[in-house]
Amino acid sequence: MFSLGSFTSRRPPDAWRLTLTFHHESLGQQEREVVWVAGEPEAGVLAALADRLADPGLVHEAVHVTLHTASGPLLGVVAAAGFGAPVRLALTVRETQSRLVGVELVRTSGTAALPTSLALALWQELEAATVSRLRVADPGAVAALADARVVARFTDLRVLNLSNAGLTALPASVGLLTGLEELRVVGNQLRILPPEIGQLTNLRVLAADSNQLTILPGELRRCTELEELTLQHNRLTSVLLSFASLRHLSVLHLYDNPLDFLPEISPCSELTHLTVANLRITADQAYTKFKVEFLPPPPGGGGYSAISLWDSKQSDRLRPIFALMLRRSSGHHPLLAGALRQLAEEDAKNRELMAKQENGLQQL
Repeated sequence: MFSLGSFTSRRPPDAWRLTLTFHHESLGQQEREVVWVAGEPEAGVLAALADRLADPGLVHEAVHVTLHTASGPLLGVVAAAGFGAPVRLALTVRETQSRLVGVELVRTSGTAALPTSLALALWQELEAATVSRLRVADPGAVAALADARVVARFTDLRVLNLSNAGLTALPASVGLLTGLEELRVVGNQLRILPPEIGQLTNLRVLAADSNQLTILPGELRRCTELEELTLQHNRLTSVLLSFASLRHLSVLHLYDNPLDFLPEISPCSELTHLTVANLRITADQAYTKFKVEFLPPPPGGGGYSAISLWDSKQSDRLRPIFALMLRRSSGHHPLLAGALRQLAEEDAKNRELMAKQENGLQQL
Protein backbone atom coordinates (compact mmCIF):
# COMPACT_ATOMS: atom_id res chain seq x y z
CA MET A 1 0.00 0.00 0.00
CA PHE A 2 1.15 3.51 -0.84
CA SER A 3 0.48 6.29 1.61
CA LEU A 4 -0.90 9.60 0.44
CA GLY A 5 2.34 11.23 1.57
CA SER A 6 4.34 9.31 -1.00
CA PHE A 7 2.55 11.22 -3.76
CA THR A 8 3.07 14.63 -2.16
CA SER A 9 5.56 16.72 -4.11
CA ARG A 10 7.92 18.98 -2.30
CA ARG A 11 8.74 22.45 -3.48
CA PRO A 12 12.39 22.62 -4.52
CA PRO A 13 14.53 24.71 -2.17
CA ASP A 14 15.63 28.19 -3.09
CA ALA A 15 19.20 27.76 -4.28
CA TRP A 16 21.82 29.88 -6.05
CA ARG A 17 25.08 29.42 -7.89
CA LEU A 18 27.91 31.91 -8.29
CA THR A 19 30.33 31.04 -11.09
CA LEU A 20 33.64 32.87 -11.32
CA THR A 21 35.76 32.77 -14.48
CA PHE A 22 39.47 33.52 -14.18
CA HIS A 23 42.10 34.01 -16.87
CA HIS A 24 45.88 33.83 -16.84
CA GLU A 25 48.22 33.89 -19.83
CA SER A 26 50.04 30.79 -18.58
CA LEU A 27 47.26 28.93 -16.78
CA GLY A 28 44.52 29.64 -19.31
CA GLN A 29 40.87 29.93 -18.24
CA GLN A 30 39.53 28.39 -15.04
CA GLU A 31 36.21 28.43 -13.23
CA ARG A 32 35.31 28.26 -9.56
CA GLU A 33 31.80 27.88 -8.12
CA VAL A 34 29.99 28.69 -4.91
CA VAL A 35 26.57 27.07 -4.37
CA TRP A 36 24.20 27.52 -1.45
CA VAL A 37 20.57 27.20 -0.43
CA ALA A 38 18.24 29.52 1.45
CA GLY A 39 18.80 29.44 5.18
CA GLU A 40 22.56 29.08 5.08
CA PRO A 41 24.32 31.80 7.11
CA GLU A 42 25.57 34.67 4.97
CA ALA A 43 28.92 34.40 6.72
CA GLY A 44 29.25 30.83 5.48
CA VAL A 45 28.52 31.83 1.88
CA LEU A 46 31.07 34.66 2.06
CA ALA A 47 33.66 32.33 3.61
CA ALA A 48 33.16 29.86 0.74
CA LEU A 49 33.66 32.73 -1.73
CA ALA A 50 36.85 33.78 0.05
CA ASP A 51 38.16 30.21 -0.24
CA ARG A 52 37.53 30.18 -4.00
CA LEU A 53 39.24 33.52 -4.48
CA ALA A 54 42.27 32.35 -2.49
CA ASP A 55 42.59 29.04 -4.34
CA PRO A 56 46.33 28.35 -4.89
CA GLY A 57 45.47 26.88 -8.27
CA LEU A 58 44.75 30.40 -9.49
CA VAL A 59 48.32 31.52 -8.81
CA HIS A 60 51.11 31.04 -11.34
CA GLU A 61 54.66 30.71 -10.05
CA ALA A 62 57.60 31.46 -12.32
CA VAL A 63 61.26 30.88 -11.35
CA HIS A 64 63.77 33.44 -12.58
CA VAL A 65 67.53 32.74 -12.58
CA THR A 66 70.12 35.53 -12.60
CA LEU A 67 73.90 35.22 -12.67
CA HIS A 68 76.07 37.90 -11.12
CA THR A 69 79.79 38.69 -10.93
CA ALA A 70 81.54 41.44 -9.10
CA SER A 71 81.22 43.62 -12.16
CA GLY A 72 77.53 42.98 -12.77
CA PRO A 73 74.96 40.47 -14.10
CA LEU A 74 75.82 37.93 -16.82
CA LEU A 75 73.57 37.07 -19.74
CA GLY A 76 73.15 33.31 -19.75
CA VAL A 77 74.94 30.17 -18.58
CA VAL A 78 77.33 30.15 -21.55
CA ALA A 79 78.67 33.54 -20.55
CA ALA A 80 79.17 32.29 -17.00
CA ALA A 81 81.05 29.19 -18.18
CA GLY A 82 83.62 31.29 -20.03
CA PHE A 83 84.07 33.73 -17.21
CA GLY A 84 87.13 33.21 -15.00
CA ALA A 85 85.91 35.04 -11.89
CA PRO A 86 83.49 33.64 -9.30
CA VAL A 87 79.83 33.72 -10.36
CA ARG A 88 76.91 34.05 -7.98
CA LEU A 89 73.56 32.44 -8.88
CA ALA A 90 70.30 33.92 -7.61
CA LEU A 91 66.83 32.37 -7.85
CA THR A 92 63.62 34.36 -7.47
CA VAL A 93 60.04 33.11 -7.57
CA ARG A 94 57.44 35.48 -8.94
CA GLU A 95 53.76 34.87 -8.33
CA THR A 96 51.02 36.27 -10.54
CA GLN A 97 47.33 35.95 -9.77
CA SER A 98 44.73 34.94 -12.34
CA ARG A 99 42.38 37.82 -13.23
CA LEU A 100 38.65 37.57 -12.56
CA VAL A 101 37.08 38.23 -15.99
CA GLY A 102 33.59 36.74 -15.77
CA VAL A 103 30.85 36.45 -13.12
CA GLU A 104 27.52 34.62 -13.27
CA LEU A 105 25.02 34.69 -10.41
CA VAL A 106 21.82 32.72 -11.00
CA ARG A 107 19.03 31.16 -9.00
CA THR A 108 19.09 27.43 -9.78
CA SER A 109 15.82 26.46 -8.09
CA GLY A 110 12.95 27.94 -6.13
CA THR A 111 11.25 31.31 -6.49
CA ALA A 112 12.68 33.55 -3.75
CA ALA A 113 14.95 36.45 -4.54
CA LEU A 114 18.44 36.55 -3.13
CA PRO A 115 18.58 38.81 -0.05
CA THR A 116 19.92 42.16 -1.16
CA SER A 117 22.26 42.31 1.85
CA LEU A 118 23.98 39.10 0.74
CA ALA A 119 24.12 40.27 -2.87
CA LEU A 120 25.78 43.53 -1.79
CA ALA A 121 28.31 41.61 0.27
CA LEU A 122 29.11 39.27 -2.64
CA TRP A 123 29.66 42.15 -5.08
CA GLN A 124 31.86 43.87 -2.49
CA GLU A 125 34.13 40.82 -2.15
CA LEU A 126 34.82 40.54 -5.88
CA GLU A 127 37.60 42.29 -7.80
CA ALA A 128 34.98 43.95 -9.98
CA ALA A 129 37.43 46.21 -11.84
CA THR A 130 38.73 43.31 -13.98
CA VAL A 131 35.33 41.78 -14.82
CA SER A 132 34.38 42.15 -18.49
CA ARG A 133 31.31 39.83 -18.58
CA LEU A 134 28.54 39.77 -15.99
CA ARG A 135 25.37 37.68 -16.00
CA VAL A 136 22.78 38.02 -13.24
CA ALA A 137 19.50 36.07 -13.19
CA ASP A 138 18.02 36.98 -9.82
CA PRO A 139 15.99 40.09 -8.94
CA GLY A 140 17.65 40.50 -5.53
CA ALA A 141 21.12 40.46 -7.03
CA VAL A 142 20.06 42.98 -9.70
CA ALA A 143 18.55 45.20 -6.99
CA ALA A 144 21.99 45.34 -5.39
CA LEU A 145 23.35 46.60 -8.71
CA ALA A 146 21.00 49.58 -8.41
CA ASP A 147 23.51 50.94 -5.91
CA ALA A 148 25.67 53.31 -7.94
CA ARG A 149 28.66 52.55 -5.71
CA VAL A 150 28.47 48.87 -6.67
CA VAL A 151 28.06 49.47 -10.39
CA ALA A 152 30.87 52.02 -10.46
CA ARG A 153 33.32 49.28 -9.46
CA PHE A 154 32.74 47.40 -12.74
CA THR A 155 34.96 49.76 -14.70
CA ASP A 156 35.93 47.24 -17.43
CA LEU A 157 32.51 45.67 -18.00
CA ARG A 158 31.70 45.07 -21.67
CA VAL A 159 28.82 42.53 -21.57
CA LEU A 160 25.90 42.68 -19.12
CA ASN A 161 23.24 39.97 -19.28
CA LEU A 162 20.18 40.46 -17.04
CA SER A 163 17.91 38.10 -18.97
CA ASN A 164 15.23 36.10 -17.15
CA ALA A 165 15.93 37.91 -13.89
CA GLY A 166 12.29 38.67 -13.02
CA LEU A 167 12.78 42.40 -13.51
CA THR A 168 9.94 44.91 -13.67
CA ALA A 169 12.36 47.84 -14.01
CA LEU A 170 15.92 48.21 -15.22
CA PRO A 171 18.09 50.08 -12.71
CA ALA A 172 19.02 53.57 -13.85
CA SER A 173 22.52 52.88 -12.56
CA VAL A 174 23.16 50.86 -15.73
CA GLY A 175 23.89 54.22 -17.35
CA LEU A 176 27.13 54.39 -15.37
CA LEU A 177 28.57 51.47 -17.37
CA THR A 178 29.74 53.72 -20.17
CA GLY A 179 32.12 51.10 -21.60
CA LEU A 180 29.31 48.57 -22.05
CA GLU A 181 29.07 47.07 -25.55
CA GLU A 182 26.33 44.47 -25.07
CA LEU A 183 23.20 44.65 -22.91
CA ARG A 184 20.69 41.78 -22.74
CA VAL A 185 17.46 42.04 -20.73
CA VAL A 186 15.44 39.31 -22.47
CA GLY A 187 12.53 37.56 -20.75
CA ASN A 188 11.62 40.08 -18.03
CA GLN A 189 8.51 42.21 -17.40
CA LEU A 190 9.95 45.57 -18.42
CA ARG A 191 7.45 48.18 -19.62
CA ILE A 192 10.00 50.90 -20.28
CA LEU A 193 13.76 51.28 -20.49
CA PRO A 194 15.36 54.04 -18.40
CA PRO A 195 16.48 57.18 -20.25
CA GLU A 196 19.96 56.64 -18.73
CA ILE A 197 20.46 53.97 -21.36
CA GLY A 198 21.39 56.83 -23.67
CA GLN A 199 24.65 57.20 -21.72
CA LEU A 200 25.87 53.85 -23.13
CA THR A 201 27.50 55.45 -26.14
CA ASN A 202 29.65 52.38 -26.85
CA LEU A 203 26.70 49.99 -26.93
CA ARG A 204 26.63 47.69 -29.96
CA VAL A 205 23.96 45.15 -28.99
CA LEU A 206 20.68 45.77 -27.17
CA ALA A 207 18.43 42.72 -26.76
CA ALA A 208 15.12 43.38 -24.98
CA ASP A 209 12.93 40.61 -26.42
CA SER A 210 10.02 39.06 -24.51
CA ASN A 211 9.15 41.96 -22.25
CA GLN A 212 6.12 44.28 -22.06
CA LEU A 213 7.65 47.35 -23.67
CA THR A 214 5.16 49.87 -25.04
CA ILE A 215 7.59 52.71 -25.73
CA LEU A 216 11.31 53.26 -26.24
CA PRO A 217 13.26 56.14 -24.70
CA GLY A 218 14.27 58.82 -27.17
CA GLU A 219 17.69 58.89 -25.51
CA LEU A 220 18.44 55.61 -27.28
CA ARG A 221 19.41 57.72 -30.30
CA ARG A 222 22.63 58.61 -28.47
CA CYS A 223 23.81 55.00 -28.77
CA THR A 224 25.32 55.78 -32.14
CA GLU A 225 27.45 52.61 -32.27
CA LEU A 226 24.40 50.35 -32.03
CA GLU A 227 24.55 47.47 -34.52
CA GLU A 228 21.86 45.10 -33.25
CA LEU A 229 18.49 46.04 -31.76
CA THR A 230 16.10 43.17 -30.97
CA LEU A 231 12.65 43.96 -29.56
CA GLN A 232 10.62 40.87 -30.43
CA HIS A 233 7.59 39.79 -28.37
CA ASN A 234 6.72 43.17 -26.86
CA ARG A 235 3.75 45.58 -27.03
CA LEU A 236 5.15 48.29 -29.26
CA THR A 237 2.65 50.00 -31.54
CA SER A 238 5.35 52.30 -32.89
CA VAL A 239 9.11 52.68 -32.76
CA LEU A 240 9.63 56.41 -32.50
CA LEU A 241 13.39 56.59 -32.70
CA SER A 242 15.66 58.91 -34.62
CA PHE A 243 17.28 56.29 -36.81
CA ALA A 244 19.34 59.01 -38.45
CA SER A 245 21.81 58.63 -35.57
CA LEU A 246 21.79 54.80 -35.74
CA ARG A 247 23.54 54.51 -39.07
CA HIS A 248 25.51 51.42 -38.06
CA LEU A 249 22.40 49.39 -37.30
CA SER A 250 22.53 46.09 -39.21
CA VAL A 251 19.97 43.98 -37.29
CA LEU A 252 16.46 45.12 -36.29
CA HIS A 253 13.97 42.55 -34.94
CA LEU A 254 10.39 43.73 -34.31
CA TYR A 255 8.55 40.41 -34.68
CA ASP A 256 5.41 39.96 -32.57
CA ASN A 257 4.66 43.62 -31.89
CA PRO A 258 1.27 45.21 -32.77
CA LEU A 259 2.86 47.92 -34.92
CA ASP A 260 0.61 50.51 -36.54
CA PHE A 261 3.34 51.43 -39.01
CA LEU A 262 6.97 50.74 -39.71
CA PRO A 263 9.69 53.02 -38.35
CA GLU A 264 11.50 55.30 -40.75
CA ILE A 265 14.64 53.27 -41.18
CA SER A 266 15.86 54.81 -44.42
CA PRO A 267 18.99 56.34 -42.78
CA CYS A 268 20.18 52.85 -41.73
CA SER A 269 22.36 52.17 -44.75
CA GLU A 270 23.94 49.06 -43.15
CA LEU A 271 20.68 47.31 -42.26
CA THR A 272 20.69 43.73 -43.63
CA HIS A 273 18.42 41.85 -41.19
CA LEU A 274 14.84 42.88 -40.44
CA THR A 275 12.07 40.91 -38.73
CA VAL A 276 8.65 42.52 -38.74
CA ALA A 277 5.06 41.27 -38.68
CA ASN A 278 5.35 37.69 -39.95
CA LEU A 279 8.35 38.23 -42.20
CA ARG A 280 12.07 37.80 -41.77
CA ILE A 281 14.07 39.67 -44.41
CA THR A 282 17.80 39.29 -44.94
CA ALA A 283 20.09 40.63 -47.63
CA ASP A 284 23.74 40.94 -48.49
CA GLN A 285 25.49 44.24 -47.87
CA ALA A 286 25.18 45.25 -51.52
CA TYR A 287 21.39 44.58 -51.52
CA THR A 288 21.64 42.31 -54.53
CA LYS A 289 20.47 39.08 -52.90
CA PHE A 290 17.40 38.80 -50.69
CA LYS A 291 15.78 36.10 -48.59
CA VAL A 292 12.17 36.52 -47.42
CA GLU A 293 10.79 34.01 -44.92
CA PHE A 294 7.35 33.64 -43.36
CA LEU A 295 7.55 33.09 -39.62
CA PRO A 296 5.34 30.76 -37.54
CA PRO A 297 2.57 32.37 -35.50
CA PRO A 298 3.62 33.65 -32.08
CA PRO A 299 1.52 32.84 -28.98
CA GLY A 300 -1.66 34.86 -29.11
CA GLY A 301 -1.43 35.58 -32.83
CA GLY A 302 0.86 38.58 -32.57
CA GLY A 303 -1.70 41.10 -31.32
CA TYR A 304 -3.07 42.05 -34.75
CA SER A 305 -6.81 42.52 -34.80
CA ALA A 306 -7.77 43.60 -38.34
CA ILE A 307 -6.75 40.48 -40.28
CA SER A 308 -4.90 37.57 -38.81
CA LEU A 309 -1.39 37.28 -40.16
CA TRP A 310 -1.68 33.56 -39.81
CA ASP A 311 -4.66 32.78 -42.10
CA SER A 312 -4.17 29.81 -44.32
CA LYS A 313 -4.80 31.62 -47.62
CA GLN A 314 -1.69 33.21 -49.07
CA SER A 315 -3.59 36.38 -50.00
CA ASP A 316 -4.81 36.83 -46.42
CA ARG A 317 -1.39 36.06 -45.07
CA LEU A 318 0.25 38.71 -47.25
CA ARG A 319 -2.35 41.47 -47.03
CA PRO A 320 -1.46 42.70 -43.50
CA ILE A 321 2.26 42.84 -44.14
CA PHE A 322 1.69 44.71 -47.39
CA ALA A 323 -0.57 47.17 -45.59
CA LEU A 324 2.04 47.65 -42.87
CA MET A 325 4.91 48.13 -45.30
CA LEU A 326 3.02 50.53 -47.54
CA ARG A 327 1.17 52.59 -44.94
CA ARG A 328 2.60 55.95 -43.82
CA SER A 329 6.15 54.66 -43.68
CA SER A 330 7.34 53.22 -46.94
CA GLY A 331 9.57 50.73 -48.64
CA HIS A 332 12.12 53.48 -49.20
CA HIS A 333 14.86 51.34 -47.77
CA PRO A 334 16.70 48.93 -50.08
CA LEU A 335 15.99 46.04 -47.70
CA LEU A 336 12.23 46.64 -47.76
CA ALA A 337 12.15 47.52 -51.43
CA GLY A 338 14.04 44.34 -52.29
CA ALA A 339 11.64 42.23 -50.24
CA LEU A 340 8.62 43.82 -51.94
CA ARG A 341 10.18 43.29 -55.33
CA GLN A 342 10.88 39.64 -54.59
CA LEU A 343 7.32 39.03 -53.37
CA ALA A 344 5.96 40.81 -56.44
CA GLU A 345 8.08 38.76 -58.80
CA GLU A 346 7.08 35.48 -57.18
CA ASP A 347 3.34 35.79 -57.81
CA ALA A 348 1.11 38.10 -59.88
CA LYS A 349 -1.49 38.00 -57.11
CA ASN A 350 1.01 39.60 -54.80
CA ARG A 351 1.36 42.51 -57.22
CA GLU A 352 -2.42 42.92 -57.28
CA LEU A 353 -2.55 43.01 -53.51
CA MET A 354 0.19 45.64 -53.38
CA ALA A 355 -1.53 47.82 -55.95
CA LYS A 356 -4.78 47.78 -53.97
CA GLN A 357 -3.13 49.24 -50.90
CA GLU A 358 -3.45 52.95 -50.24
CA ASN A 359 -0.51 54.65 -51.95
CA GLY A 360 0.59 51.21 -53.07
CA LEU A 361 1.15 52.13 -56.71
CA GLN A 362 3.16 55.22 -55.76
CA GLN A 363 5.30 53.14 -53.45
CA LEU A 364 5.91 50.49 -56.08
